[in-house]
Amino acid sequence: MNKLKAQRVFMEKLVFSLFSLFLLVPTKVLAQGSILVSPSSPNVEQTVTMTLSPPCSFTGLVQWNFGDGSTASGGTTVTHKYMTEGTFTIIATVTCGGRPVQTSIKIAVHEAREISYSPPSPTTKDTVLFEAHHFLSSSIRWNFGDGTIKNYGSSVESHQYSQPGIYTVTALDFNGASAFPITASIKVSAAATPSISYTPSSPRTGETVTFVANNFTSSSFIRWDFGDGTIENDLTPPSITHIYTAAGIYTVRAYDNGGLFVTATTSVTVTPTVAPSITYTPLSPKAGKPVTFTALNFRSTTLIRWDFGDGTIEDDPSPPTITHIYMAGGTYVVRAYDGGGATVTATAKVSVAGEPREITCQPRDPRVNEEITFRATNFFSFQIKWDFGDGTVIATGTRDVKHTFTKPGIYTVTAWDFYGQAVPYEYPPVTAQILINPDIRMISFSPLPATVNKEITFTAINFRASLIRWDFGDGTIMNGPRVLTHVYTKEGFFQVKAYDRGGLDNYPKSEEITVLPERGPVAPFGISFIQLRFDDGKAYKEIVRNSAPLMAFADIKYEGSGILQAQWLVDGKPLGLVSRFLPFARQITVDSGKIPGLPTQVPGIHEVTLHIINPQTEFSVPVIRYFVSMEPAEKEVLSLSLSEAIDLEDRGIILFEDLLEVTAEDYFLIRGRIRNESEELLPYVLMRVYFDNELIDEKLIKNLHPQEETDFETSFYHPKGKPKEILLAFYRVSPEKTELVLLKKITVTTRPR
Repeated sequence: MNKLKAQRVFMEKLVFSLFSLFLLVPTKVLAQGSILVSPSSPNVEQTVTMTLSPPCSFTGLVQWNFGDGSTASGGTTVTHKYMTEGTFTIIATVTCGGRPVQTSIKIAVHEAREISYSPPSPTTKDTVLFEAHHFLSSSIRWNFGDGTIKNYGSSVESHQYSQPGIYTVTALDFNGASAFPITASIKVSAAATPSISYTPSSPRTGETVTFVANNFTSSSFIRWDFGDGTIENDLTPPSITHIYTAAGIYTVRAYDNGGLFVTATTSVTVTPTVAPSITYTPLSPKAGKPVTFTALNFRSTTLIRWDFGDGTIEDDPSPPTITHIYMAGGTYVVRAYDGGGATVTATAKVSVAGEPREITCQPRDPRVNEEITFRATNFFSFQIKWDFGDGTVIATGTRDVKHTFTKPGIYTVTAWDFYGQAVPYEYPPVTAQILINPDIRMISFSPLPATVNKEITFTAINFRASLIRWDFGDGTIMNGPRVLTHVYTKEGFFQVKAYDRGGLDNYPKSEEITVLPERGPVAPFGISFIQLRFDDGKAYKEIVRNSAPLMAFADIKYEGSGILQAQWLVDGKPLGLVSRFLPFARQITVDSGKIPGLPTQVPGIHEVTLHIINPQTEFSVPVIRYFVSMEPAEKEVLSLSLSEAIDLEDRGIILFEDLLEVTAEDYFLIRGRIRNESEELLPYVLMRVYFDNELIDEKLIKNLHPQEETDFETSFYHPKGKPKEILLAFYRVSPEKTELVLLKKITVTTRPR
């Protein structure tokens, strides 16, 4: 035991001595160098230049390790070629202060060389164009796989195959000196057999039939025999038309290059002409039930364009038999267009009985946390499935249901007949969009400040009902009108609550009131300065439609203390409320809130302001604006052309496409025309004209028919200053929505008088 103890003491002393010796050895942290690689992402076989920025001044050689098993001794700049793909670590070692110091970098080597060809599906008649991409040299050795080899070729070469088959094409960089052949597989098909095709597929007497000679060698000299005694011996193209006057089966022959031997034949069956018509079943259809229409004796069997007379047009290729559901009773004229053409082929009149199914709600302008009653009107059953668009689904509901939305926004409410278990095309779901507004109710009170034993007037603002249930926070609860008074007998902070509809509304609006002692000076509360802006400090902003919600900010300077009550307005409509107790004499910033924020769904210019409810102000609050740009329309609705610009003396002004040069401090007139490019009537088109972001003109154009043009004009006053901008915005207006369909910007510059 004594021997083991002695050994342990010896080891502890030895460790302590070594640690003390380590503390006496000076240490030096060496700087790190860097390696520059060019190119940074090299190709296999490409020469790579590596340059070391050493970590110190050194003598001797740099020891290079290229990471692929290759090393070298040399200077600070060396070159190397990598012969495989992969990621490699390059290490450069130098001696700094007697110690070796390494600098490293990782490099990714890839093989980007490849071969492409066109056409993608060649035949023995085609000349195939091959292209070598990302090769390292301009001299390439080509092997086309059919025994043909080309040395010293370029990056683009052509070749024609005489036999069908699958060929492996090889390209070698550096005219074959590369160790890495690049290959591509190409399938060559035999040239197509000559044939004759024709349209329509079931021609009738007196109808134009178009014949096409396919895969013929000649592009201008085809001799035709139409089988009814008509022979076309003149120089004709591969496509030709013919009309048969009698029904029958005809053999059509085509002679390539006008030769004596038939190149291709086809048989054509021509039927007698029968007037096209439309039939439908059932003969007494009802709203909400399917009606089956059939186009009889039409040429096309796959492409019929349907207009059902209720605003529904089926433009996609449709068969002669199609089903449609009318959602409202009435008499409709159905039109069918053969081959999807522009001319009506046949019409039918259908009388539909019944009322449309629809979804109604009360109240019509609901708010957050307000109970809404939904009704499925004119549905065929009492078994309704509901989806309110906010994640709430009632799978087994009735025609009348109640729902409450907890967030503002636009929701799509859907209702299914028979719980959604019936055949979908017989009882399709009914949808309705509902706008849930923010809770814009407010409680205001005056005079301010509130003091003990002083009568205070409370007002319930934007409440629906005239009977309000009041809770003044001091134990007093009562039903009363929207405006009433109350007296507090003690000082403190009190939470005032107001319940809509005499307390039937379960979501009260609340406001905190501070009641001060009767004695003591109280500073008057008033706003001395207010400025509106966006997050970038500017009063104007341009954004893309459906982008993230905007926020507006109000910088307010005030005197005294009291309750600030204000309401954000967008285009005159309430958006959000501000209610805040302000301590004495400060400057604050309030925002419009992140949810829902300023709406960005409707294209056009929008005006934002803050309506101050309390305290009363003697000045107008400024207005800021933001512009929501329009998404590219799927189809052009309107087109615009500017005809002239004149001054008050009827003198012309230089008007370019997007530029107008006018003199300062004068009135001018712009004239132009708009055209309805759509295939539907535009009942109302609203034109709004902005000059330097200020609305200066507004006109409503009625009943603009398809392809119809109409004139417009607008005047403006051009002041001095920097260049301005005219914005011409045209909206398609309907009871359902207002949609921006055309936007034109014109820059206005000042010219000398």
